[in-house]
Amino acid sequence: MTGKWLMAAVVSAMLGFIHVVTLGYVWSHLVQVNPIPHWLITHGVTGNSLHGLLFTQDVIINVILCLPIVLVLRLLRPFHPWAYLATALLVAEAWTYRSVFTHPLPQGLGYGIYLSGLLMTVVAFVIASAAVGALARFRRTSR
Repeated sequence: MTGKWLMAAVVSAMLGFIHVVTLGYVWSHLVQVNPIPHWLITHGVTGNSLHGLLFTQDVIINVILCLPIVLVLRLLRPFHPWAYLATALLVAEAWTYRSVFTHPLPQGLGYGIYLSGLLMTVVAFVIASAAVGALARFRRTSR
């Protein structure tokens, strides 16, 4: 049983790495083609309202982009979705913020600048996992 769990943990770690690398490519394309920021600015939304709306939009997009990895993580056996999710998140965040550990921060900046990206990823993974879990429970009870 431990061998199966270890293999599933390794697979979830690899999925977390693949997800974060793929996410980088997808977001680099989305930045170029996303009309919503320009639309909000042309309609006079600025300051904290603009940042709040863009953060909300980014979380929604991240939740949608996290759905495939969450669906694959739910297929791993033995079934420990939160352990696999935590493993994938740990690998994804370690890869994303690897520069924090290797390069010093610019003068005057604290580690708080990384907090919004970290929270966005964690929240997106948790929301996607909760949504897939709720859908699975709904499908089981509706039969």
